[in-house]
Amino acid sequence: MQAHRKRHDCSRTCPVLAGSATAQNASTNTANSSGSTTRTDRSIEYHNGAVLTGTQIVYVVWYGDWSTNTAQILILADFLSNLGSSPYFQINTGYPNSAGQAPSGDLAFGGGATDAYSHGALLTEADVADVVGNAVLTGGVPLDPSGIYVVLTSPDVTVQDGATQFCLTCCNLHGTSEVAGSGFRYVFVG
Repeated sequence: MQAHRKRHDCSRTCPVLAGSATAQNASTNTANSSGSTTRTDRSIEYHNGAVLTGTQIVYVVWYGDWSTNTAQILILADFLSNLGSSPYFQINTGYPNSAGQAPSGDLAFGGGATDAYSHGALLTEADVADVVGNAVLTGGVPLDPSGIYVVLTSPDVTVQDGATQFCLTCCNLHGTSEVAGSGFRYVFVG
């Protein structure tokens, strides 16, 4: 598997799971009739990245030992199955790129695969992309160049990287890689 990774700043929230990025601009607040403040601007600073249009399909790779966490798997699968139709996720439609293209706000859960420690209990950033590639190559999840692959690790898995010091400076990562000559997007949450 040839892996080309593009590193993204892990200090920014990944919109796939968060629903929308954190606001970067100074907001204007006004008092409403109940005395609490209401935010009057709704802008999220655009950082010139790709805006994902159309229905986004999310595939999950459950990495590590999930045999005793089947309830969590069901809860997360249900969450991903219903997130795209929620008013919360529809917030994304209000934030277009510089060309005026906005996300559709549609998200679907495409299923998942398990991986029982193919790269051990200590992962690097490169391993995370390889875990997705292996799941595709073994047929656990389909190769979908427009899909989003999420790697969720069991509690006993540690992810390390010298640049970001996972779970010291951040506990998430997103980037791009390639398998079988086709690019894919991936997210790690640990």
